[in-house]
Amino acid sequence: MAISKNKHLLRIGELSQATGVSGPTIKHYIQEGLLPKPVKTSKTMAYYDPSCVKKIKLIKTIQQKKFLPLNVIKGLIDSGKISDEEKELQQAFSKSHREYEDQVTVKAADIQKQTGVSYDKIQLMESIDLITPHIRDGQKFYSGVDIQIIKLVKTRSDLGVPFDFNMEVLKIYKSAIADAVSADIRHFVNHITGDASYHKIVANMAEIEASLDEFLVLNKNKLLRALINKALSQMNQINNHFEAMRLFPTPGQMLPAVEPPGLYERAVFLLCKGDFTKLGELGTATGPPKLPADVIPLSILGDLLGGQQQRALEKTTRYIHKPSARLFQNAVAALVYFSFVGHDTGYVQSMLYAKKVLTKIKPIAAKQFANTWASIIAHFICGAIQIVTPQVMDKVHSGITILAGLLKFTQESEPIETGLPLWFQNTVELEIMPEMHFRMNYFLAQGYLKTGQSREAVKYLDRVIATGDPDSPLSEWARMKKLTLNEQLSASSDKL
Repeated sequence: MAISKNKHLLRIGELSQATGVSGPTIKHYIQEGLLPKPVKTSKTMAYYDPSCVKKIKLIKTIQQKKFLPLNVIKGLIDSGKISDEEKELQQAFSKSHREYEDQVTVKAADIQKQTGVSYDKIQLMESIDLITPHIRDGQKFYSGVDIQIIKLVKTRSDLGVPFDFNMEVLKIYKSAIADAVSADIRHFVNHITGDASYHKIVANMAEIEASLDEFLVLNKNKLLRALINKALSQMNQINNHFEAMRLFPTPGQMLPAVEPPGLYERAVFLLCKGDFTKLGELGTATGPPKLPADVIPLSILGDLLGGQQQRALEKTTRYIHKPSARLFQNAVAALVYFSFVGHDTGYVQSMLYAKKVLTKIKPIAAKQFANTWASIIAHFICGAIQIVTPQVMDKVHSGITILAGLLKFTQESEPIETGLPLWFQNTVELEIMPEMHFRMNYFLAQGYLKTGQSREAVKYLDRVIATGDPDSPLSEWARMKKLTLNEQLSASSDKL
């Protein structure tokens, strides 16, 4: 057929644009016998009858309103009516949707007023197929189900759940449910229908679907409880991990015999010496502390290490409430909040403190390593915290990356710049850094154990055993853990 004779026919792109249905879907309708075959003028060119526009819109309307499969829709279009049995089956399938589907559909122009949600956000919901409006007579309409979903998102947002978080979570649930529904239908068709009569299927359908709905709710609650209990268990171990981060007091072989005169030098001296009470009380003798910005985190650290946890929290809340450009300040604030995670505060309060911890260490994680003692310690604290934070927060891999990079950086770099007298420079190089390397190996072993990378874990366990005091709790833990892992690896090799 010549192209000139096809001026009233439509190409597939034009048909798709007129109906809002994709080309592959249109071709599927043809294969199912719902649409007439196109007029082909070549291997790559075909023309469709204009009547296909109305038929496709009818198919979509029936799908959205009646929840009918394509073979039933074909019978309806061919005969102009639905059998009584098909109506009963349709009602059983769509029972849970009727409350919302029976509502009047809403035009796109009215949807914002109807739901109280901005059109921009509604379009975002459409973009991830969370809602699926349909086109009728050139206008977009939202079904009762779409309206209810939009309102549910608004309810969650009103309760404090950020919109972007809603989109991510609901998209995950939608994808999982789509897979489950698809599998459910396949099993239903293959195993339940069989030779059963329509009446028997319909009689059981509502109860079957109701039991599945109840299962989903029960299973979600069960999984949520298990996840919370696991997170609580991990949070209750926080104090043990906190002790593993301790770099102070140092052995003190390089410290001067008397306190240095400058306030900052004196604070560093007290920290290394382990006089945490005196360090925490710096500037408090005459009322509220009036300390330089670089001394405040040292004073807070003195309170924290000296057992004055509540005072450390109060100072942190007052002086380092917001993330600072000073990485060491952020690290100390994170340590303070971290010490309260699992501290008899329950799940919700612990998670709030954990969130504060992550907020404080975020600027640290974003910065490259610098050859200064403040940067090195800040990144050490950041990486260690990320590794031992409950797995539900998904920071273990980031912590491994930070500590593995920091370990290499400090081993290959020039001596760390402290800007302080020689006694502190020597303390950093000869006492603090060897201890930090030992503890970095410990936390990296923890991280690889958490992520199931047993062979990598063994490598770092060996380093802990080789470099630590044999009588220290961390070394003892490493030896016991390595024995267990070696037995597991050996058993795996035997099976292979």
